[in-house]
Amino acid sequence: MHLTFGIFLDIAIIMALGLFVAGVFIIVKNVINFFSKKIIFVRFYNKSSKEEPELLNR
Repeated sequence: MHLTFGIFLDIAIIMALGLFVAGVFIIVKNVINFFSKKIIFVRFYNKSSKEEPELLNR
């Protein structure tokens, strides 16, 4: 009984760690995507404001 409970506890801990790592990975990925989109938008904004300002009105 104690052995099976120990195995179950190990599986639960491994699952919890896996979920935690997956959650952190997803958050990091979202943050990287957010910043890269922001940088691309700023570059596009600067480029379009120099070349064709009428794009900004849309």
